[in-house]
Amino acid sequence: MDVSTYKFSEKEIIELKNFRDNQDDLRLKKRFIAVLIFAEGLEIDNP
Repeated sequence: MDVSTYKFSEKEIIELKNFRDNQDDLRLKKRFIAVLIFAEGLEIDNP
C-alpha cells in the first residue's frame, strides 16, 4: 500500500487529535502532531 495516497477519515483525524491532546509523553505528542500534519494534507516548507 502506498501510504502517500492514503486518505484519513474524519473519525481517524478526531481520534488522532484526542490522542495528541491527552498525551503526557512529549515524544509521542510530537509523533501524533506529525501524523496529523500528514493526515490533514498540510504542507511544510523544507529549506
